[in-house]
Amino acid sequence: MLFYALCAVGLGVLGLVPKVLFDDDLGWKGRAIRFMALVPIGAGLFGFGALNINRTSGRTLPAPEASTLFDGIRYERQVRSVGEPLVWHTVRASLENDGLAVEVTPGHPGRLLPLESRKTTTALHDFRWSVAINGGPFEPNGNEDVNLPPLFESAPVRPLGHSVAQGNVYGATSPGNTLWVGLGNKLAVNEKPMSAQYAVSGDCTPVVKKAVGDLGGCLKSNARIARSFAGLADGGKTLVLLVVDGSQDAYSVGATAKELADLAIAAGVTDGIELGSGANSELATRGEDGKPYLLNVPVSGGLAGEERPVGNHLGITARARFASAL
Repeated sequence: MLFYALCAVGLGVLGLVPKVLFDDDLGWKGRAIRFMALVPIGAGLFGFGALNINRTSGRTLPAPEASTLFDGIRYERQVRSVGEPLVWHTVRASLENDGLAVEVTPGHPGRLLPLESRKTTTALHDFRWSVAINGGPFEPNGNEDVNLPPLFESAPVRPLGHSVAQGNVYGATSPGNTLWVGLGNKLAVNEKPMSAQYAVSGDCTPVVKKAVGDLGGCLKSNARIARSFAGLADGGKTLVLLVVDGSQDAYSVGATAKELADLAIAAGVTDGIELGSGANSELATRGEDGKPYLLNVPVSGGLAGEERPVGNHLGITARARFASAL
């Protein structure tokens, strides 16, 4: 809506040009000055708005895709073309696979702002992960609005949920909507294992025991927006990461919290948390050249494909790489 408004304002400014040109009371110099001021402003506003409407609305539906990213890590892009378009991305990591590890961004316990904000591709690079997804809500400037300018990287922030890395607690001390990681890749949702080494928290737990859970804490639960999710399947043997793209009318409108839960349950998830939503929903991996790239298409600052730096992340490391189609 912001960019449509900019187009309208730009057209309004340009609409003043004829009136100025034929206003004899201004004199030729006054008309020239106003003409030179109005045309760049009007054209600039309209052009900027139109460009970004195209960036967020002009992307068309992609083809479905399935591939093996790394040993024990599979990726699938699914597409719904009937009705409002929807694109969602699912990563399944086998927790029994040799060499696979699950971690959370390390923080600085004791600091008021224990994290430096990072894009998801930056976190994947910095911590040498194979796959990474955004963590939970954070402050300051943790707003998920896709039209707001993104936070700059390395800004000091703090997670709003319980966060643990390498056994050190640096987030809220009261767990809730939390994915725990214990020794030997023993993961649990909202039940702390005795050997807990890592933890990341979201804003709600939309899937509980293969059913839709309490959606009251989910941000804008009834709005169709981008959302990110982490949960467990196959009796806790598989970690499932799921990101729904949103805010792109011709590409993917996004999902409500209930729709996110339904997608996760259809993927076999028994329990899971919503990590983030809107501009904060990002999923990344590493290419054959070793460079990070996005699997999904986030929207930040009104621009499709633009990453927003967030607080912490959940990362997966795998030993060997495969690139074969399934």
